[in-house]
Amino acid sequence: MSFDWKGLLRDNLDRIVQCAKKMSSDGDVICVIADTEEARNVKGTGGLMSLVVETKMLNAIPMIDRVDGRKIFCLPISKSKLLKILEPYETTEHLQQLNTGYNLALWAVCFDEEDRLCYDVHAVTPELN
Repeated sequence: MSFDWKGLLRDNLDRIVQCAKKMSSDGDVICVIADTEEARNVKGTGGLMSLVVETKMLNAIPMIDRVDGRKIFCLPISKSKLLKILEPYETTEHLQQLNTGYNLALWAVCFDEEDRLCYDVHAVTPELN
């Protein structure tokens, strides 16, 4: 893993939760976390580029990594919409297994180049468990 995604999630927990609440009526929200520069450039994967185009980054919030200053965004999206957008470009089996919905985990899917790292947002902050 080339980036401390867990540290970023811990540092921005409140912002991520507030971002997810924008979509809470859907009940199956997932927060996509990705590097802003990667999403803007052709360096991004087809799935990430399609995600940006399809969602127009509606309800996304910016975050800055305190360690190295990378600009990151958090995009709340329904699980079903995320799968629909990504399926033509990449395998989504691991994402299909994420349990979402009311009173379940709030999942963050971190786009780390070709990797999709999935974290239960609250589990990365042990003091909340």
